[in-house]
Amino acid sequence: MNFLDILLHYEFLQRALLAGVLVAILCGMLGVFLVLRQMSLLGDGLAHVSFGGVAIGLAFGFYPIGVALVGSVLAGVAIYLLRDRGIVKGDTAIGILFTAGLALGILVVSATGGFTVNANSYLFGNILAITTQDLQVVFGVGLLLVLLVYAFFKEFFSMTFSEEAAKVTGLPVGLLNVVFVSLTAATIVVASRIVGVLLVSALIIVPAATSLQIARSFRVAIALSVAIGVLSVVAGMVLAVQEGWATGASIAIVAIALFVLTLAGKRVFREPVVEPEHPHG
Repeated sequence: MNFLDILLHYEFLQRALLAGVLVAILCGMLGVFLVLRQMSLLGDGLAHVSFGGVAIGLAFGFYPIGVALVGSVLAGVAIYLLRDRGIVKGDTAIGILFTAGLALGILVVSATGGFTVNANSYLFGNILAITTQDLQVVFGVGLLLVLLVYAFFKEFFSMTFSEEAAKVTGLPVGLLNVVFVSLTAATIVVASRIVGVLLVSALIIVPAATSLQIARSFRVAIALSVAIGVLSVVAGMVLAVQEGWATGASIAIVAIALFVLTLAGKRVFREPVVEPEHPHG
């Protein structure tokens, strides 16, 4: 059976594809802001922090994504406050919370019987194990993200290119940064369910970095980032189902391949440099 036949016959695959596409849209939107603000490390750091929440949820019988959402949002806000108040630099704050979250997760898992299938699925991703409850969470987070980005698009756009200029114009930069970091944390948690904590950058960063190679405007960059993310998820899932590969890794490999092809295409099709004519020749 080919992928389409399998998709039509199995509800779990339909659920996985819908969740993957939704997450790709969210990551594509937010990723452009993160890359342009040079906050890519924040995304990766919060992904590892989320594993601590997942481990606690699994160990004590709570819904893992719910615990991870709360923990990651709190960690994101803590990172911003540590940086904003000058206690430590931004990358140092990320490193501290990154280590704390991952260490907590490993400690909890090891203390409760070692790594289980569920814990591994959050580390490495297992989109095919998406439940109806997971899909509802993805949809809820996605709706909230889209509404907030739409409502504060001009403000986020201004802050992306110059926080100082945004402050001068009277924008509540501190509050907006807390909102932005919270959105980032929530998006990363649901993305981790798709590709895993260790590969979350594949959906958050790579599509955005790819689109910024060729986009000529901010809105076009977001649209392309979303399209590349969706293509990565769909193509990765097809490969995973047809070839029996790991879904998270397949999605990541497709995203990286599109980035490499885009760079190669730019080199091949870039406009030739026209040498100016000599005034006397």
